[in-house]
Amino acid sequence: MTPDEYAEIIASLNGLLKSGNVDKSDLTPEFKEKIEDFDTQLAQKVTKGNVAVADINKNLGKFNQTYMSDELLQQMAGNTPINAVPADGSVNNSKLDSIVYGKILDIGTNANSLDVPGFYTVSSGVRATEALNFPPGNQFGVLNVRHLGSAVIAQSYTMHSIGEIWTRRRYSGSWSAWRKINENIRTSFLNKLDLNEITDTGEWRQVDSAHITSNLNYPDISGDALTGTLLVSNASGSISQTYIADRAGEIFVRDRNVAGRWFEWKKVGGTNESGRGDGNSVPKTDMEITGRWTSNDAGDNFMFEMGKHELVEIIEVGRSVRDRPIYAAVIGDPTKPAYYINAASHGTEVGAAEAAWLLVREFTQEKSLMLMDMCIIVLPNQNPDNRFIARGNKNAVDINRDWVDKEQPETHAAMHILNNYNVVAATDLHNFGYPRHVSLKEAIYGTPEVMAKSQELFDLVTTTLENDDQLVRRYDPEAPNSSFTNGVAEQWNVATLLIEIPCGGYNDWTFDHYYPTPYWQAYVGGLACKATAKYVWRNLSDFEAVKSE
Repeated sequence: MTPDEYAEIIASLNGLLKSGNVDKSDLTPEFKEKIEDFDTQLAQKVTKGNVAVADINKNLGKFNQTYMSDELLQQMAGNTPINAVPADGSVNNSKLDSIVYGKILDIGTNANSLDVPGFYTVSSGVRATEALNFPPGNQFGVLNVRHLGSAVIAQSYTMHSIGEIWTRRRYSGSWSAWRKINENIRTSFLNKLDLNEITDTGEWRQVDSAHITSNLNYPDISGDALTGTLLVSNASGSISQTYIADRAGEIFVRDRNVAGRWFEWKKVGGTNESGRGDGNSVPKTDMEITGRWTSNDAGDNFMFEMGKHELVEIIEVGRSVRDRPIYAAVIGDPTKPAYYINAASHGTEVGAAEAAWLLVREFTQEKSLMLMDMCIIVLPNQNPDNRFIARGNKNAVDINRDWVDKEQPETHAAMHILNNYNVVAATDLHNFGYPRHVSLKEAIYGTPEVMAKSQELFDLVTTTLENDDQLVRRYDPEAPNSSFTNGVAEQWNVATLLIEIPCGGYNDWTFDHYYPTPYWQAYVGGLACKATAKYVWRNLSDFEAVKSE
């Protein structure tokens, strides 16, 4: 019987059934033989693999399950996985969806339970709480789970809205704490914002040259491609801006003081006419680059850069009241006798620190054999909490009057140097309110030998400065034995000298004034300290003898 004949019979049968005039049980004998004959023919076609669509009439209903393998039936029932990748390796978009976007986690899923490798999407913050062992912040994102072998499982969580990435590991069943491995990576766009209004620490992008005008306080950038990146650092109200032009590669910087005054943009980097940079890899302070005062962070970074020099070791000698690290540079062999330069114990005497930072670099460029016989120790910024802010520390204590009580953490930082190195001479760098004269004061406490050596340092520096056409005077106030100069001389048997760099007649509030220039203040302080170092070196045995008495 052909399929056409069978279809004709089925059609007739359907008509009879619909009319209700035929009992179905009466039809079985009539069609049994023909149905069996058709089944035999169809089975032969399927076995040979040449069955055609036309050979199968939909009126027959579904195939008997025996035409499918037990393995395929189990896969269709969902009891075993079906390989989503075809034998030819092709993968379409629908097959990739579950791989790329990951499984969306149900509310209440605990991150500790996710140890099967793959990606998991957290669609809202309520699914990513710390109570469920996700990173802090309740941020939606994607969790990536990986097996690293040896019973180690790694999880990394990327927070979409704020760009943070957190990671942790599980070893032998125990999860480590989450650790953030990047800072906020989202960059805001400047659009038509006035740069004078951008005062928060962060990074901004300008992608439209039409907005880059002097009216919006942009720097004067070469060429017609003006887009770039703005970097802002705000330290206790003292603000620095850096603008990096995309195409020209030019770098501009400017500052705003705590009084709210913006200074002019100054170009500090970029390519020259040959297309190359200036090639100067020597670390520089902000003051050298911009002509303005160096910030705390920039000063620390300068120290870290100098720490890469083979002669320099940067050490943390203590912490301030606000727990800010206080760094010193040890230049040369730390086992040798040391000349110690302490600077900026008063937060508003900022020129002293500028001199001390430069000395760290300049002593590494020493062309004599001095560093074979002694070392130089420089503590540039003894009072970092109140740099630009106040004279005393955050406990409102003048730490240059703490050398009897020795109660302040900044004093302890300086004492770390005196107690752990063989200091034989010391200089204390300050600023003072004389418009032109450098003020000097030798120690008036200690043994007669210590005071005599201190007087020698006074005479030496006076001569050195006068030979350089600088004006010099003796410091008027009678300093007590609680000052660095007298306290160190009296208690550690060290010859000492106080140097007060002039700061333009503004008393010691130098942070908001630029006359004499910061560079001149740094130069004068450096000149005095370098001359002192040379003198101590040439008379090293005498200074050691005084220290040992």
